[in-house]
Amino acid sequence: MEDISIKFSKDYKKVYVSGSVGGYSKGEFRINFYSHAESSDEGKTTFFVPITVILTPFAAKDLARWLKEKIEEYEERYGEISEEEVDKVREFERRYREIEDQYDVEEEDI
Repeated sequence: MEDISIKFSKDYKKVYVSGSVGGYSKGEFRINFYSHAESSDEGKTTFFVPITVILTPFAAKDLARWLKEKIEEYEERYGEISEEEVDKVREFERRYREIEDQYDVEEEDI
């Protein structure tokens, strides 16, 4: 097996996220990672997105494979991830798609 090393760039930073939403076109996948979401009394949900990752379709598929493996390892060690929590994320994704369709997306320093 080949030796592998990882070197972080000078502008490397860690970003904590609690969820992700996104979409794709023929040439790329976009994942908007959000740190949190807030809902107003009027029913509007705002996602606070500190980073968007853009992947080629090949990189997206490789990421999906890697995540699947890591989730399986995690669940073997710590137990199954709650579907109830996954359903909450899916609801956020549905709301985000509605927002994205209206393209009422504001950039804000957070």
